[in-house]
Amino acid sequence: MSFDIDTQRSGPVCERQEVAALQDGQRSLVTAPVHRLVPDVLLEIFITATRSEYEYSQLSTARTISRVSTFWRRLARDTPQLWTCVAVSSRRDLELYMAHYFSLTGDSALDLCCDSAAVVQLFLDTLRPYASRWRSVSIIGQAGAFRPSRGDPFITPNLRLLRIMNDQGLDEEGLLSCFDAPRLQELTLGIAGVTSDHVFVLRSASRALTRVSINAMTSFPVAHVIPLLQQCGATLQRLDINMPPLPLSFEAMPTGPVRNVCAMHSLTALELGYEACALLSYIDAPHLIELRVFDTPSYFLEVFLDYATLHSLPHLTRLRIDISDSAFDVDTGPGLIRVLERLNALEELYIANSTVSEKFLRYLVCRDGVPPLVPNLRAMDLLNGYEGWIPDRIAKVQREVYASRAKRRRICGTTVAALDAVGKSVLDEFLDMVDSSEQSIGVS
Repeated sequence: MSFDIDTQRSGPVCERQEVAALQDGQRSLVTAPVHRLVPDVLLEIFITATRSEYEYSQLSTARTISRVSTFWRRLARDTPQLWTCVAVSSRRDLELYMAHYFSLTGDSALDLCCDSAAVVQLFLDTLRPYASRWRSVSIIGQAGAFRPSRGDPFITPNLRLLRIMNDQGLDEEGLLSCFDAPRLQELTLGIAGVTSDHVFVLRSASRALTRVSINAMTSFPVAHVIPLLQQCGATLQRLDINMPPLPLSFEAMPTGPVRNVCAMHSLTALELGYEACALLSYIDAPHLIELRVFDTPSYFLEVFLDYATLHSLPHLTRLRIDISDSAFDVDTGPGLIRVLERLNALEELYIANSTVSEKFLRYLVCRDGVPPLVPNLRAMDLLNGYEGWIPDRIAKVQREVYASRAKRRRICGTTVAALDAVGKSVLDEFLDMVDSSEQSIGVS
């Protein structure tokens, strides 16, 4: 009887052993070629595998590839740049990184990222001794969480990028003064609200700051940004500010001439949302190339016209006005036409989520003896707001605009550029599609 039981047991045991042996053989077939490759090939594979488009996944990639082969493990541990991204979400993450990976960074620049408000202060204080190596800092936390426990600022002479996200409370004064970053190049702020202009004051004016992006969840007087712009006005090239509407929109609009207009001679790209459009009353950006405004307040055209009248815009070539969720109507009288009359360099005009009038389009038609509005125009999209149906009269005038400006010409001493034929093709395709839909509905 016992012999029969042993015989029955030996069957499954042998089967499991055979399966295990087969799996081992398959593993050896998969991994063996990696070990047999010559070092040059292994190196090329290593370089390709560790080239990450997303910087914060670099540590995970390095850990994974170092487990594949002894050669890659040795190579990974001898490559400090693979371990320099300190991305943590918890106290445990920070402890593991400091214990196992920080020593592999050598003297390389560090990229810091903490997406936990609960540990952000510990995170910064732990890495404070190496602040001179900080290259970028991306942190999330409540107001006050970024302040050093010792009270002294973080001395970061090589910091190039700073991202601060706080959507859980108002930011008190001195938010940016926690960082002494004279070489800062890019600043991104996502904040719940602003209490004063001291929130945006840098501890030391950056001689290299070229981009600033501010996204506020509650509105604030746009004048609060001016102290920051005065600190970086000589170098700033791109500025994005977005905030929701104020309860009383007129509070954001200057009631008279603004003193001490901020000169921004390096600014080439400007994006403003909602009440931030009032910033046009506070700055002078003569080299502006691109202006985008969205969800514009009702007074936008008045502010823009004042700006275009007081300041020259000889380099403004791209203008985009997005009207979604806005009290502003692009077709309120001659305001937009008066603005465009001052933008002779404009090459691209986009008006989104609004319906333009036949009268406005006729100003764009090129007629003998009368130069058209914006003679340098090369591309346009003005029919975005019609939502699938364009009145015949509007479509007719739009086609007339393209036909009259199909070729470069000169009228009364003014050179009129040729409009991009791609725009006309898109218009024709859209109208053909609408016609086909209407015909199919009629047949059915």
